[in-house]
Amino acid sequence: MLTLALLALAAGIIGVRSPWMLVMAPTLAWRFVGNVTYYWGWEFHYSAPLIPIAAVALIDAARGRWSRIAPLIAFITSVGMLTQTNISILWDRDGWEADASGALAVAQSYETVATDLSLLAYLAPQTDTYWYGTLGEVEPDAIAVNWWRLGRDAEEWAKDRFGGEWATVYRHERWQVIEPVR
Repeated sequence: MLTLALLALAAGIIGVRSPWMLVMAPTLAWRFVGNVTYYWGWEFHYSAPLIPIAAVALIDAARGRWSRIAPLIAFITSVGMLTQTNISILWDRDGWEADASGALAVAQSYETVATDLSLLAYLAPQTDTYWYGTLGEVEPDAIAVNWWRLGRDAEEWAKDRFGGEWATVYRHERWQVIEPVR
């Protein structure tokens, strides 16, 4: 419901009356029918292709009596959507740039690694790599993450999420590689 509400907001509410909103139906159908819970929400990139459709629907619906207020609605919608993004990365280079080569070198020495999205593509050719959000029953030999994005130390995070004790084998800048204590 929240995903649908945010898409309606992206269309400035008045855009919901536009037939262009129906173009979203196939994408929403495969997402909501799927069994991956990440498809259902708005947290990841899955709604990105739908936002331009919502904008077109807003423009289409901004006729007649709505034509004068539509720019204000679009502005308010844009400001509202910005609160749901990490807009600071546009001027805060430190927020997204960090050298992960050391963490990658250490993590690649393990057979099975759980990681976040920032390292996933780099580790996949070298190890059996899993995104920690869909790890399931797999017990990784190591976890390699950007601890800064986690908001806390990776050992504490892993203990809360997966249980057991974890030890740091590599930590530099924002990157941390941990392994279970056996």
